[in-house]
Amino acid sequence: MTIRFPRTAGFTLIEMLVAVLIAVMALSALYRLGSTGLATETVSSRYGRALLIAQSALEDVGVETPLVPGNSTREIDDVYQEEVDIRGRPELLSGELTAAAPYPYEIVVKVLWREGKRARSVDLSTVRLGLPP
Repeated sequence: MTIRFPRTAGFTLIEMLVAVLIAVMALSALYRLGSTGLATETVSSRYGRALLIAQSALEDVGVETPLVPGNSTREIDDVYQEEVDIRGRPELLSGELTAAAPYPYEIVVKVLWREGKRARSVDLSTVRLGLPP
């Protein structure tokens, strides 16, 4: 006479290990997505702030900053460095240079910052008309 034990419902040790392994891999992927999303949001936020700084600097030239050839640099919030370069562009004139004729100036604004070990920058430029030098 053989004794049979009733088969009980349950999971084997191998099935449990596979389930735990799948759960660990899924949680790891979710963690990476979350941390990558936060890093991307930080980069995007700093880029947006740098773009606003550059646009503001362009708007200031000719209003608060005189429209004369030269370079200027300043630090903003100990994070950003703003460089403004104003150059005369006489080659853009269609005729003779006269005292009453508007004179073209190229304005280049560069905003630099560091993101970890990586240097980032935003560059904007435009041409404005002003008095001849």
